[in-house]
This record gives sequence, C-alpha cells and structure tokens, in this order.
Amino acid sequence: MQMSEPQQALLKHWSEFHLQQGGLPSRKEFSLRALGRHVTHIAILDVKPNPLDFEYRLIGTTVVDHLHKDYTGVRLSMIPGKGPESRLWSFMRQTYEDGQPHYFEVPYVGPKEGPEIVYTLYLPLASDHNHTDKIMIVPHYASRTAVIHVGLQPLH
Repeated sequence: MQMSEPQQALLKHWSEFHLQQGGLPSRKEFSLRALGRHVTHIAILDVKPNPLDFEYRLIGTTVVDHLHKDYTGVRLSMIPGKGPESRLWSFMRQTYEDGQPHYFEVPYVGPKEGPEIVYTLYLPLASDHNHTDKIMIVPHYASRTAVIHVGLQPLH
C-alpha cells in the first residue's frame, strides 16, 4: 500500500516515538517542527469518552478545502452522516479502543470535484502516553485513476 508523503512522514514520526519511548506519542510530540509542511494535511480530534464522541480541535487547510465547511470545535455526532452509525465513527472508535494506527479507505463525499476516494491514516495520541485522548487523521484524496496509477490496492 502506497501512502502519501504526509502520511508516510507522520506515521514514521509516530512509530519512532513509539519504538524509542514506548507508549503513544502525545500531541506535544508533534510540534510544528515535526509536522512541518504536512500540517495542512492533518486534522486532530479530541476524544470525548462519556458518552463517546470526537471533536475537531485542529483542521489543516488542505483538509478544510475538502470538507463542506471548517468543523473546528464541532463534534462528529453533530455532523449529519458522521455520527455513531458512520464508517468514520467506527474507524475513530477502533483507533481509540485499540491505540493502534490504522489506514482505511472510504468514498469521498464533499464539495470538491475530482476526488473519488479518501485513504486516511488514523494515529492515536495520548497526553499520558497510555490512554488515547486525541486522534490525528491524515487523509489523502485521490481519483480512482490516480489510485490505479500509483499502484494502490483497495482496502477491505
């Protein structure tokens, strides 16, 4: 599976912390220096555990450009089609519960023409390095022809 450059860089940074320090990296381990030019390609959501929900804390400009609006400060449960019955929610929940990075594909639904599919990297973050309290998502928007061109295979 070929990830985008921002996805590769951020997964590498996450993995290096995990291997060297143990536990989950916190948001602090992803400084602007670490994020660099990739900051526009991420969104960070706070985990609200009781009842479970996810609230957009930070959304990079590349991500906002592919959404219907800037959802900073908005919980997934308040966005039509993004609540507990959605695939996005199930991916967020899985990342929250198992504390592992994940890479999922979904059809693109948004205001831009061209992207047909979104490959998203989900990275759990933890202020205490143990319990996920934030999730960084790193989407890559692609057309099916671009996916075939770079050799990506659909995920199951």
